[in-house]
Parts: sequence; C-alpha cells; structure tokens
Amino acid sequence: MGEIKLIELSKSLSSSMSVSEERSSSFVNSLAGSIKAGLEGSREISVPGFGILTQSGTPSLGKWNLVGDVGQRLGEVNEQKVRSMIDAVFEAAKKELLAGKRVILDDLGVFEMGIERPEIERQPKGHRLIKPAGAGIKFTSSAGSKVGFSAADDLKKRLESYKGSSIMLIVPERDFFTKTLEYYFESAGWEIEVFTKVVDALVKIETGKAYLVILDCMFEDYQKFCYALKMRRETTNVPLLLLYPSEEKWKIMSEVSIVGDENLAQPFEFRQLLDHADAEIMRAAEEELIFLQQLNVQLPTDEPSIEKVIDMVHKLLETSGLNEEGQVAMSAAFREAVVNAAQHGNKYKRDRKIEVQYLLDAEKITTVVKDQGGGFNHEQYVKSGSTRDAISAARERHAQGRMGGLGIMLMLRCCDRLEYNQSGNQLTLTKFLKVQE
Repeated sequence: MGEIKLIELSKSLSSSMSVSEERSSSFVNSLAGSIKAGLEGSREISVPGFGILTQSGTPSLGKWNLVGDVGQRLGEVNEQKVRSMIDAVFEAAKKELLAGKRVILDDLGVFEMGIERPEIERQPKGHRLIKPAGAGIKFTSSAGSKVGFSAADDLKKRLESYKGSSIMLIVPERDFFTKTLEYYFESAGWEIEVFTKVVDALVKIETGKAYLVILDCMFEDYQKFCYALKMRRETTNVPLLLLYPSEEKWKIMSEVSIVGDENLAQPFEFRQLLDHADAEIMRAAEEELIFLQQLNVQLPTDEPSIEKVIDMVHKLLETSGLNEEGQVAMSAAFREAVVNAAQHGNKYKRDRKIEVQYLLDAEKITTVVKDQGGGFNHEQYVKSGSTRDAISAARERHAQGRMGGLGIMLMLRCCDRLEYNQSGNQLTLTKFLKVQE
C-alpha cells in the first residue's frame, strides 16, 4: 500500500485552484498547523464532506474555527477562498484514500481505507450467502497522540460504492456455468467481473482490488496470472481458486507451477465450488491480519524446476525485510531442503512432485518442503546434526553408502527452527526477521 503526506497534496491544490505551488504549499502547511493547534486545545475539528477529528479521552471545548484560523495563519481575508481550498485538499485526500493509499497527517497519525470482514448471512431455507465486506476510513494515531475520527455521511456514501468487494472470474467463455456463478454471487451483493482473456485480468489486479479469483486452467498462460497475483505483496492474500480440466492435470505438474489456495479438478459439483469459494473468502479475511505473503508451489522432480523454485524463493526473500546475511542463510537452507527432497525423497523421479509453501508474517519467514518419498528417521539425523561430531558421523554414514547428514547440519546453522513431520517427508524451516535474544 502506497502512502502520501498531506503536504504533498499541495500539487493537486495548485492545479485545481490555479494558485502557485508556493502558495498552495504554504496553505497546506497552515492547514496542518491549524488542525494540530485545534486538537491540542481539545477542540472539535469539522471538515465538511470528510469528517470530524477530536482529541480522544478529553472533553471537547467546542468547535474549532478552522477556516478563520487557517486564513489568519495564511494572511488570507477571503474566507470563501480559504473554505474552497480546504475542500480541494480533502477532496484530493479522498481520491488518494479510495485509490488505496494512506494519507499521513504529520505528527498526528494516518488516514487509510479499512475493509470490514465479510459476513455469513443465513437464508430462510437454510442456505448461506457470504455478504461482501464494507469499506470505511480509519485514522491511526501516532505515538503520543490520541485522535479520534468520524467520517462524514458524504464520505460514507462514496465508500458504499467503493468497488473493493469484487470477485474475478477468469474463464475462456461466458457460458451457462459462468452465468450461474454470476447469479449466485450477485444475489449476495458481490460485484463479479468476468474476464475471457488473462491479459485483461492482469490489468485488473494491478489497478484494483479483488476478494476472490476463480481461474480456469484451460488458459495456456494461466500461470502468468498466478505469478503476478501471488508474487506481489499487494495481492498475495487474495484467495485463488483454480479449476483444472482433469485430476491428472492437477496431480502431475509438467513445470514449476503456483497452485491455488484451493484447487478443483473436473468433474465437480457446482455446490462444491460455491462451498470452496465461501470458505476461501472467510479464510482470507482472517489470515490477511496474520500473513503478509503466502504462496503455494508444486514442481516435478528435475534440475531445471528445482533451480527455478529456488530462484522464486530468493526473490521473495529479497522483499521480505530480512537482512542480506539472513537472506543468504535462508536461501542456502531452502536449497538444501529442496535438493534433499528431490534426491532422498523422490529419488529424482520426475513424475513425483515436490510441494513448497512460503509464508511471511511480521516476525518470521516459514518455508515448507514436502516430497512423495517414504520419509526417514529424521530424529536421529537432527540430533546428530546439532552436535560437534556431526561431520565425522556424516562421513561414516557416507562410507557405508547411507544418507549423509551434512545437509541437516547446514540447515540447522542457517535457520532458527527446523521441524519434520512424523513420517519425515515434510520439512518446515523458520527464520526470524530479527535476531532473537
């Protein structure tokens, strides 16, 4: 999410009010100073068409004469002109907020678009509908500041028409199946957008917000869309439901593929698709507060695919917030995990797949690597990998023609936590963004 300071809106003011940039900059500074002074004096600051700012926890001493104070600071006696300039600044702020940006009010806090969670609505006959989320403007106070905000009715009405509650349906053609889906979601109040070309859908996710994407994998370039959606932090938490033409296409991937948060293979019941869609909307509403990025990948067991998925995770690490040393360490641990899955788990059999999950939250990075092998006695190797004689023990096992253990020792040194599932064919690596004391 981008952000803009209130002072930066002076450029919009300059063009809309036909005043010099210097004059508009002075005006916005005067406006910000007046708002701050009013709040410090426990006054109620009303901005018509935008909302009311108050000092939380303190009784109001009455309304603040924003127009008069700004005019005095600016040396402008024409109150109508001052009022028009205030309206122009906050109209520009509304546009930025509706575009998804945060608007910073220096020393006081930040305005931003807040999305309420979708709700389940029970119908008279027992059927349920997922009602779309609503939008609202929230104000988060800076440290040491306690400012409350209540949006004006005009702004609330504009938010009601905010097209943030859309569902994207990407299919080769608009047939009976598509129209039935449209009817279901529209009856629940959702806006549904149908795309018959991947290139058009790509434009949508770069410029707008979606709550769910249902994508038919019959498109040759469907992976291009999956990559764009899930590799971008701005859209990674949008739930992706993929529809495969057959079970065979879903079970065996011919190349590195980003898979859906839910995946359905033909044939399936229409009700099954709706249930998955409902569940994904609710899951995403809960998890977007936890995860900053999440990605699911499957790949065949071959060298080119292994190198490609390692490169993908490396790119994700570069934008994770982990320092450079940590990125190198986590990349090394992940490479070792994938190579071990291919070599020891899947025995480099290409028809066996490797599954990878990448999760990023505010504190840590988690990668999960799963193979289709029979597993191994991981407890013994993890224990020896964390001791001083790990190298000699690994050499001894290698001489006996058995699995080494140097890889586990490397991974233990490069990440903060290493865990296998009970059977030993799934490995979870965890790396904290900050050094743990």
